[in-house]
Amino acid sequence: MFDHVNCVAGWTTMACHVYDLLYCKGLTIAVCDMQFEDTETQQLMWTKLNQTMLKHMFPKSNFQGFMADNAQANWNEEKRIIFGVYGLGDPFIKMVDKEHICLFHWTQSLNKHIKQLIRLKLQDEHKVLCHEYKNATSFGDVDNHCVLIRFWWLSFGVAFEASVHKLSNWLNFWHFRVKQWGVYVSTSSMNFL
Repeated sequence: MFDHVNCVAGWTTMACHVYDLLYCKGLTIAVCDMQFEDTETQQLMWTKLNQTMLKHMFPKSNFQGFMADNAQANWNEEKRIIFGVYGLGDPFIKMVDKEHICLFHWTQSLNKHIKQLIRLKLQDEHKVLCHEYKNATSFGDVDNHCVLIRFWWLSFGVAFEASVHKLSNWLNFWHFRVKQWGVYVSTSSMNFL
């Protein structure tokens, strides 16, 4: 899992973490401060990580997958870099079942939108519908749940009229990512573990 944060003005910090089965938690394996979030700088970070691992007797890293903060606009570029370094060497050939979405960011986003846009007495019901959407096991089920959620918003006065547009944008954001991350949303895509 990696994330870009701005800790110092004019710099971006990129941190990479792996889930350790022994400690049952995510451990930081690399931190890189960069002035430019361009392709060349990010490629250098991943290459240096591989060189460091090789120096410490880890000859070939085989990460189970890669997960990024979905709010970051540069994920598509980062993905090309990762596919180039860890895939078949071609940044345009997708690594099958290697992209994962962070359950933390999904949950954080869901809770924020529920609190802000859903009427208090219907928030629990909305959360259940959204979890059913997240746990769907096929594109057809995901699409059906998406339609159901939209229908529910409009039919039951779940949200204030002005909120429906914001909710729709939120669901569109996640629905687009479901299509990117493969058929099985619950175990191989939306959930980290």
